[in-house]
Amino acid sequence: MRVCLVSRELMPFTGGGIGTYALQVSRALADAGHEVHVITLPHDDLDRAAELIRGGDKIQFHAVDPTSGQAALNAYGSEVLRHSMAVFETLRPL
Repeated sequence: MRVCLVSRELMPFTGGGIGTYALQVSRALADAGHEVHVITLPHDDLDRAAELIRGGDKIQFHAVDPTSGQAALNAYGSEVLRHSMAVFETLRPL
């Protein structure tokens, strides 16, 4: 099964909370044999850290960019709407 988790926070970039849950659940799903995609903010060194926290090749990390594409348009009056559009644009090719 293909599973996608969306979380602005992700361990080890943020401490505790939903970021820890996102990492643990993604590892558990990967260990169960599922293909896991984690969509998160563009944390510093996401690519390098992803190598350390990856569950084999079954977890793929994708950074959203709310400053490019349709998300960057002035049509989105709040940061939450802009982030939602950026997540949608990241999901589309998946």
